[in-house]
Amino acid sequence: ESGRKRLLYSLGLTLLLSAVAAVGLYFFAETAVRLLFRSLAATELSTLTALVKTFAVSAVTLSCTQTLAACLTALEKPALAALSMALAMSVKTLLNILLRTPEISIYGAAWAANVGYAVSFLLDFLFALWATRRKARAKRLKVA
Repeated sequence: ESGRKRLLYSLGLTLLLSAVAAVGLYFFAETAVRLLFRSLAATELSTLTALVKTFAVSAVTLSCTQTLAACLTALEKPALAALSMALAMSVKTLLNILLRTPEISIYGAAWAANVGYAVSFLLDFLFALWATRRKARAKRLKVA
C-alpha cells in the first residue's frame, strides 16, 4: 500500500501545481498572447486567447498523464502508459475528424486534444491503481 500512497501523493502534488498553472493560463490568456504576439490583429488576438483558455484544461490532464506515466514506468509497466496514450490519441484523431466543421473551426482541434489527454489521464490512473494493487498483493503473497 505504500506504493499506492506514493502514487496518490505524487498525483496530488501534480494536480495542485498544474491546477494553479491552468487557472493562470485561463485568466491571463490575453495578457500572455499580447506579450508573445504583439502584432496580432484583433480577431487573431481573440481567437488565440480563446484557444489558450480552451487548452488550459490540458495543463492539468497532460501534467497528470506525465506523472502517472512515470509512476507506471517505476512499477515496471511502461507499456501500459504507452497503450493509454495510443488509445487516447486514437480518440483525439477521431474527434479531430468528426469536429472538422466550419462552425467549430480550430476550436474542435483544441477540444479533441483536451478529450484525448483526459482519456490518457483516466486510463493511466486506472492502470496505476491496478498495478499498485497487483504489486501489493504479490508482496503479501511473498511474505506469507
